Amino acid sequence: MSVPPTSRMTAASKAVIAQTYDRMADRYDDVPLWARYGRRTVERIDLALGASVLDVGCGAGAATLPAAQIVGPAGRVVGIDLSAGLLACAREKAAGQGLANVEFRIEDMTALQYPDEHFDAVVSAFSIFFVDDIEALAGELWRMVKPGGTLAITTWAPPIFEPLETLLRMCALPELPDLRRTRSNMDLVMLPDLLERRMHCGGVASACAVAEHGFEWLPTPDDWWNMALGCGLRRIIASMDSEAAERTRARMVRWILDNDARTVATSVVYGTAVKPRRTA
Repeated sequence: MSVPPTSRMTAASKAVIAQTYDRMADRYDDVPLWARYGRRTVERIDLALGASVLDVGCGAGAATLPAAQIVGPAGRVVGIDLSAGLLACAREKAAGQGLANVEFRIEDMTALQYPDEHFDAVVSAFSIFFVDDIEALAGELWRMVKPGGTLAITTWAPPIFEPLETLLRMCALPELPDLRRTRSNMDLVMLPDLLERRMHCGGVASACAVAEHGFEWLPTPDDWWNMALGCGLRRIIASMDSEAAERTRARMVRWILDNDARTVATSVVYGTAVKPRRTA
């Protein structure tokens, strides 16, 4: 049941991820896209009443909570994440919705110890690209899916968070002259054929992926800043002191107003696969 070493994250990488998303917890739910795409991910996989679901990299429960609603009281949903801050938000929302069939755990998705073929569905929304070996993790998630069950992996599609990301970087550059855009494993799964290929290489032969183009309507500069605070771009803001961050925010406000900017791209790719049932 152990994950191949090549799919593991270093302790330093895990600490950075946990810290970044803990910081985002105060603004995470100010960004509606998490709830929208989390729900869309589970709505696409035809969950049945009473089903068991594992949500890997669950964040504040964007997919976990809709899954718990769909499977009903007889079902069971487990959400795992590295961020204690986001899990606290998820637990609070579950309690507010009266969901007793869901639990949230701090766990490393590269070291899960659940049995083979244990869940009716395994979901991973916006998390699989955090590991070095995406194929190995896809295979590990597939291992835990029951015959007849479903694996669902959701990733971003280009031009994700544009023009917000480019704008934030441009406005932060006077404060962070060494700021550079670096390639990440996200680039390996940002198109349907790329995600399918990674899933196939991980042993998920029946994987099929489709893109869904979308945008976030952000009518005011405060909405733009809140979105940056509530997504992975928070790490750029967190690397500045409060005065530098405020100067960066002021530059962004001027650009947004001068250009009458209102929307940010938030397209996604959905990858799904159904595990064949055993024949007698």
